[in-house]
Amino acid sequence: MYSVVDIETTGNGFRGQRITEISIFVFDGKKIVEEFTSLVNPEQNIPPFITNLTGITNAMVRTAPKFYEIAKKVQELTEDTIFVAHNVNFDYNIIKEEFKDLGFDFTRKKLCTVRLSRKIIPGLKSYSLGNICSAEGIEIADRHRAKGDAEATVELLALLKESADIKHLYPKYNRSQKRANESIGLFSYEDQKGILHLAYNPLKLVPNPIMKFYNVSECRNLLEKICEEYELCPKYCHLQTNVNSCFHYQIKKCKGICTEREAIETYNERVKLAIKSLGLQGEDLVIKEKGRTQNEMGFALILNGVYKGYGYMDNTIELSSPDDYLFYLQPQKDNRDVQRILSYYIHKKEAS
Repeated sequence: MYSVVDIETTGNGFRGQRITEISIFVFDGKKIVEEFTSLVNPEQNIPPFITNLTGITNAMVRTAPKFYEIAKKVQELTEDTIFVAHNVNFDYNIIKEEFKDLGFDFTRKKLCTVRLSRKIIPGLKSYSLGNICSAEGIEIADRHRAKGDAEATVELLALLKESADIKHLYPKYNRSQKRANESIGLFSYEDQKGILHLAYNPLKLVPNPIMKFYNVSECRNLLEKICEEYELCPKYCHLQTNVNSCFHYQIKKCKGICTEREAIETYNERVKLAIKSLGLQGEDLVIKEKGRTQNEMGFALILNGVYKGYGYMDNTIELSSPDDYLFYLQPQKDNRDVQRILSYYIHKKEAS
């Protein structure tokens, strides 16, 4: 869990400045699970240049709670989380000082999105929150207000976390990408009866795999999962061999395709649904997003279900087919992790 924090202060030097506004978003890596935003009475004057920057006036904070009145809420929201902020030491140390003045210690693990950004998005002239959000197409509402900046950091964090997974910044939770290349391919075929099978073979024997795996065990684990989810027959998923009828039929988890008690057409429809849920097999697709500038479009290209790479082009150019995008393409390698990210993105778009 992450507590994404941003504060505004009186700006009177590190030791003398006090918090005027705080915003905390508790983020589980996928969604915001809790939020807290409040103006804070700093018990001192806010300098005019700070008011000009943040829009927070002395009148606005006069009746706001003092920090000690919200300290318990701050402590509870950030407890057992990783404290995240843009230039984290600033926000962390100010809050730590506020707790110290109350006679309490405040200690959290920290994550700085400035440092993370430098590793993941090299080459930017500035790693300010505004500049990174501009580069990544993230809109910020109420810039230089705690809630607006914290919300932007949550989305920044989400993009960086995904990218960091790919770039091995969190190997403890991302061991799969430390392994060798995929060696097993999942595919489908129709037998003489017309029944659709799901099967696997060494990748070199599977020209157009539905999905790639690092080993047989990983492939079988996924097959078992979709077999249960779509009520498929383990015999025709090649999980149970040399049997006339599968064990799942005996416990009523298979509808009986292996005993000729289910229509082939009905069973095949569920197999097709299962295949569709797994990846991008056979699809030609161009995913279009905002580019790096106002007049640019970014895209990711998928041909015949295989990720080809990404590119940028003038957003006034009109192309008639996915193949036309190859001219603007920056080729990239396809792998299971890329397919997972693309599938998640596409399914999310379809659901919205």
